Amino acid sequence: FNYTNVIPAGKPLPPTYQFFDADITATVTKFTTVRLLPSEYGKVLMNYNIGTKVTIDGTNDDVASTWMRVKIQEQEAWVLKSDLQFTNLARTTTEANVRNDASTTGTKVIKVLDEGKFVKLVQDTSGKIVTKKDAKGTVWHQVYVPTTKTTGWISSTILKVQ
Repeated sequence: FNYTNVIPAGKPLPPTYQFFDADITATVTKFTTVRLLPSEYGKVLMNYNIGTKVTIDGTNDDVASTWMRVKIQEQEAWVLKSDLQFTNLARTTTEANVRNDASTTGTKVIKVLDEGKFVKLVQDTSGKIVTKKDAKGTVWHQVYVPTTKTTGWISSTILKVQ
């Protein structure tokens, strides 16, 4: 198979698609194929070598794999998530409250995110992921509330760094 169909602009996308905020980055960890569609049957566009830096702008879960969307000269393309090491991406493992500080006590819920929602992690000027421990010793990650520039905190107990 060598499928080349893409969803036309303005048409609804499957619920398995999720678009990311700007500047989600990753490094290719093994020689990998870049495809036109998020499927092992998608047309091969090119290959990435180990160490290639890419910017990811979305994801799609198919039946067998999770695919990450990249742009190649303004064309949508897809790479297997398992072939990437992310710099600043995490995923909720259950419904998650984004809070205004790193604690469940005396804090305000800014936004509630669904299970499986990807979020961009805040990085300091050296590129390190910003974390904080609460009074109980639980580690919290600072995140961007999706589609905003607002930051908040999610407990590491319900967030998996990718």
